[in-house]
Amino acid sequence: MPIIRFIMTSIIVLVSFIFMFLGFEPALVAIIAAAILLLIHSKNSNFSDLRSEIEWKIIIVFAVLFILSNSLSYFGFSEFISTSLVNLVGNNIYLAVLITLSISSLLSAFLAGTPVTIILLPIFSAVIGKGFFPNPIIIAFISGVNMAGNFLPQGSACDLLTLSIAKKYKVENLDYNRLLKNGALFATLHFLLILGYTMLYTLILS
Repeated sequence: MPIIRFIMTSIIVLVSFIFMFLGFEPALVAIIAAAILLLIHSKNSNFSDLRSEIEWKIIIVFAVLFILSNSLSYFGFSEFISTSLVNLVGNNIYLAVLITLSISSLLSAFLAGTPVTIILLPIFSAVIGKGFFPNPIIIAFISGVNMAGNFLPQGSACDLLTLSIAKKYKVENLDYNRLLKNGALFATLHFLLILGYTMLYTLILS
């Protein structure tokens, strides 16, 4: 019955989050949960139908992004950039806040929030370790990463999935250009508000 499958699906999703919260490998938990859900719903659909519904392109794109972000950290790219930024910033916390917000916003426009965090976290941790008061830099970093997918749709899996579904079902007036136009407008407003807030906050602390 549909209600039973709905309850079982909800329980599996809830249990998956619990296991992730307890420290189990998220990828392993997700694969096991997906396999169980596939078995539960297999009576209504065959595997070929389910496979055709999966957005493989989006999965592959973001898998490559995660591989790239971890590779950059592993091969010392983050350490090299952090050293350069520390030398560039000097003792100017205003410049540190501006660079933090700008770089995190720029990268999150092209990449998803999580890969950007993996790449930039050790970099800005080194900047904070120089002795700056951390709050403005942390606020700028979180706010910049949070803009993922707003400047450009390809920075968010949700936006890409929305565009894919809209194209598949021929939804009118919902395309890349519209998402780009509206998203960039609000992202720019977001950027200016956060920039003003962090600069004012830094000035008050100084």
